[in-house]
Amino acid sequence: MALVTLVYKVVKENLPFTFVLAAAVTLLVRAPVASPIPVYDCGHQATTYRAINLHEPHDCPDPETDYLDPVTRTLHVHQVDHRVPVQGYMYHVVVNKEVTRCGFNSITYGAQWPTWNEVKELTPKECRLAMKTGKVVISGREITVEVGKKVDISFYFHGSVDCHRNCETENFVSGGAYFEHSYERTFIEIHMDKIRGSHDTQSGEVTFNNGVRAPFNNEVLRDAFVGTIV
Repeated sequence: MALVTLVYKVVKENLPFTFVLAAAVTLLVRAPVASPIPVYDCGHQATTYRAINLHEPHDCPDPETDYLDPVTRTLHVHQVDHRVPVQGYMYHVVVNKEVTRCGFNSITYGAQWPTWNEVKELTPKECRLAMKTGKVVISGREITVEVGKKVDISFYFHGSVDCHRNCETENFVSGGAYFEHSYERTFIEIHMDKIRGSHDTQSGEVTFNNGVRAPFNNEVLRDAFVGTIV
């Protein structure tokens, strides 16, 4: 309104044009400017979404050397997933048995394998005890185990043979077959490790990183290939 009045005075009173221009610029500079209001278009085609696990930080190979310094960012949670992360312990035990027949205490007649790559199933109690004590009993032998490490042992279960190939033989049944004048050597492979998964609270099913699934309420999973998970 002040600018209009000034123009009117120019016309009526014949004021200099330079005076009018200076006054107009002064009025425009002094005029208040409204602050912009930030808005967000969540439906825009360029908007990106990514699911983030809010329960725990993601595992990094080496955060100090592989990533830049952390930056604080403000996030808006649009949806909460119904999958809950879980952690279990996997026990994989494989047993092999070699039987060799002896004659005259030293001459051998070749070996047989009545048990080959047999997955030994542990009970949930045995698994939890191994996790707590670091000990597990397989084929009557107490074996020391450790999470994340593979253990390979062998021993004579029936009879024996010394470094000079002298045999101590027995008669026994192994793998459903009867053997005479033989000795048996047992090979055991144990792998105990942590395994992560997710619990679907809607379906009541847990899925582990190796793809194996089971009802969550069972609290134990048995598989012919991966072993026992608790």
